[in-house]
Amino acid sequence: MKKNCIRRVLYLIFILIILTNPGCGLRRIEKPESDKVRIILYRKWWPKVIDSHIPFFSELFKESEILFKSADTTYKLVMTEERITEVKGQTVLALIYPEVDISPRWSFDTYFTHLYIPLDTKWYDGTVFFRGRYDHPRGSIVPDYSLISRGLGVVINTRGTGRIKEILRKMGIETEYPEPEPSERGGK
Repeated sequence: MKKNCIRRVLYLIFILIILTNPGCGLRRIEKPESDKVRIILYRKWWPKVIDSHIPFFSELFKESEILFKSADTTYKLVMTEERITEVKGQTVLALIYPEVDISPRWSFDTYFTHLYIPLDTKWYDGTVFFRGRYDHPRGSIVPDYSLISRGLGVVINTRGTGRIKEILRKMGIETEYPEPEPSERGGK
């Protein structure tokens, strides 16, 4: 009897650890305050918010969405919070949506809240990581922001990121840059 009780307690502790561990893709993501899509360019974890009022912002937004929504295939890859953190350690363009968006491109709906587009990483050119979930069949869930944001996925568009990089250059934003001096990074 005591063994069963101990097993149940250990099982509950194990479940709580899994549900609260950010590496399991279950971290709670809060809905943004803004009612507009934000675009952030991460460079070695340093975020640069791209102002929505500067020229070419909407062109960059549309091209980034097209890269995701017209992807050729999905990766057979397990996504984790650690992988998203790893991607942000490179140069990555992040789109953060104020509401859940839906891509009906494939034979099923994909609900998403964030897109991460690596621009200079080891990933295949045209890879797009996203916070969201694939759903079967179409329209079978009510899109709750914090629930949808817990899922993680990845797709590939063989068209690549050349057009996005070109738009960033037109905006005066370079994706290639020199390594910061250690004193600028906060190191020694």
